[in-house]
This record gives sequence, C-alpha cells and structure tokens, in this order.
Amino acid sequence: MAYARRLMRRLATALLVGLLTLPVATASAQKTTTTLMSSGAIGDRDPLNEYFDLLTGEWQPAYVVEANSAYLTIEGTRWISVSPSSQGPPASLYRASFSLPKGFTSPSLVGQIFVDDQATVSLNRSLIGGHRGFNGDPGNFAAAGGEFLPGQNVLEFVVVDEGNPTALNYKATLSYSEAASPTPPPSARDGSESTGPAPAPQSRPSARDGATVLPVAPAGAGSTVLPVAPPAVPVAGRPTFVG
Repeated sequence: MAYARRLMRRLATALLVGLLTLPVATASAQKTTTTLMSSGAIGDRDPLNEYFDLLTGEWQPAYVVEANSAYLTIEGTRWISVSPSSQGPPASLYRASFSLPKGFTSPSLVGQIFVDDQATVSLNRSLIGGHRGFNGDPGNFAAAGGEFLPGQNVLEFVVVDEGNPTALNYKATLSYSEAASPTPPPSARDGSESTGPAPAPQSRPSARDGATVLPVAPAGAGSTVLPVAPPAVPVAGRPTFVG
C-alpha cells in the first residue's frame, strides 16, 4: 500500500505540473496605416474628399482639376477644387472622413498641404495645422492625441481665397494599432501537440519484479489494479527491512 500511495502522489504532481504549463491564448497588436489625399483623374470627382456646396447646402464630391502653372504638387496627389474651372467663393470648406475601430491605440496623423491661397486644418473640430501658399515648401499638420475618436473622424480644411483660382492639394498618413483576435492554444482535440512537458512514464512492477499484482475488483468494473510488494523473507545472518 505504501508503494501505491507513492505512485498516486507522483501522478498528482505530474498532473499539476501539466496544468501549470498549459499554453495560454495571446493577442498581439496589429498596426494599420492608411493614406488620405486629394486624388483622382483630372475632370473626375475625388472619391474621398468633399466640399460644402453653398448653393445646395449639401456636401458634394470635390472636382479634380488641372494644376495651375504656378502650383507645386505633392507627389502622388492631385489638386481639387469646388468647380471644374477652379473658380469659387472667397471661402470654401473641404472634408475627408475615416473610421477607427473601438479600442484603437497609438493613433497618428501626419500630413503636408499646398493651398491657393491659405487654409486651416482641423481634426474633429480641433485645430491641427495651417498653411499659406501653393509653391515653395509645403505646410505641415499633425495629430497624435485626444483629437481621435472611435468610429467616424472628420479631417476638415477651411480654404480662404484672395482671388480666383482656388484649390487644395494635400497628403496625410494615418496610423493606429488595434488588438488582434487571440489565438487559441493547441489541444489534443485538434490533433496538435501541447508545449507543456509530458509527465515521466511510471514503471509498474510485475510478477517478474517479484511483486504480486492483485486486482481489487473484477476487471471491467472500473477497478484499480494495485501492486502488492512480496513479504520480506528473512535471510540468516542479515537484518530484515520491511517496507
């Protein structure tokens, strides 16, 4: 019986070690980067940027226009305006919308701008930059804090013109992180191997070891077979140890 108790203790220890070393599902952050800019084919409507039409009181897709000979253009972009001819009122309002997922982290928006003649840049009504001029060095705008919101975000440009033509040219990089879906740990049910250490195999004495194996209950009745050590046989001239 003493051997049986030692065997049960070893099995319990192996089971506990296996539970403590089970793999745990983890989730890593995924970074997303998106480019916002004035773009499209000249003569078409910009698929991202809109302007507020003072005549209708509604937002309309901005017109993609030919750059004036005095303009510089940010690489990979186009100039946009409130009309195909770049003629417009003294003040125009443009916007571009984008969405952020719930639980986003580390948001950042960094951009450059040219404008005829001057503009202020806002994110969700918070001022993040401004510029005057359509050549030379482009203006810069940036946001990296509390201006961002889960769900819809609005980047706005208020353009002031001091004499036609009037137009806007910009490019911005948006980035943020979000938690990825956790990967479930492998299990025996899906055929994969666990990363925890396997318990060491336990040897069971048999008749060849001099032990007598006695079933506690008939086989097939959920019985447990316990090894019973043979009784100690005294040997002349030597001490006898039992256990």
